Amino acid sequence: PITTLYSPTHEVDISRHGDTSATVGFEAKDIRPDTDFHLFIGRKSTPVGISLLTYRPDPNQDGYFVLMAAPTVSKNAKAMPKDVVFVMDTSGSMSGVKIEQARKALKYCIDTLNPQDRFDIVRFSTEAEPFFNSLKDANEDNRKKAVEFAVNMKAAGGTAIDEAMQKALEERPEKDDGRLFLIVFMTDGQPTIGEQNPDTILTHVKKAGKGAQVRVFSFGVGNDVNTKLLDLIAEQTRGYSQYVLPNENLDMSMSNFWGKVQDPVLAGL
Repeated sequence: PITTLYSPTHEVDISRHGDTSATVGFEAKDIRPDTDFHLFIGRKSTPVGISLLTYRPDPNQDGYFVLMAAPTVSKNAKAMPKDVVFVMDTSGSMSGVKIEQARKALKYCIDTLNPQDRFDIVRFSTEAEPFFNSLKDANEDNRKKAVEFAVNMKAAGGTAIDEAMQKALEERPEKDDGRLFLIVFMTDGQPTIGEQNPDTILTHVKKAGKGAQVRVFSFGVGNDVNTKLLDLIAEQTRGYSQYVLPNENLDMSMSNFWGKVQDPVLAGL
């Protein structure tokens, strides 16, 4: 199978056709074709193809290297089952366009859950309120109920971030059954209700998460977000954080993120 495929010399378009076939295209106008075209094709029989390129311009100084690890994953590979808790900020500052976009983004994520997935929603403002109170199968009936709940979310109250995270983490299964546990956390502000110290909130997340089995993906909306807190939560749980400015499209950003994580095929890297 082809593991690594790229050109170090030219901007190319690559389309893969299964494990052993690909098309590489290059086109340019009004240029001087004075450099050779290099195409690197890594073909390994091992599960992960590893390629190493080194560069040391001066023998008396340290050089640079790039190591590329390309896992061999077939397009026919089935997505792993996952558990997802969507934690949605419905505080008063989310009123107006923000809450409308949040509703649409959450509806999109619910509608595109895989049949083998489980999920729940934690809505929080002054208090945190789980919808199902436990992970439920992503069947048609449960998705329909969740979408109705999402559409009726209203913005009012404070911002109880610590309680919301605790409610979400409580739904993590006690036994490791091979399922991924993800938290999608969206807020537009800083903690104003309950525990407000970022370091203490971070400690609570770390304690409840019990290691690397939990992934928290944080979305900050607007200009008043505690970016340090969200970045650290994402970093210590091996997730990531993303921020959306007031004039950007929240539901578009959320759908782009969801497209990257909704069909996981590798875990425990």
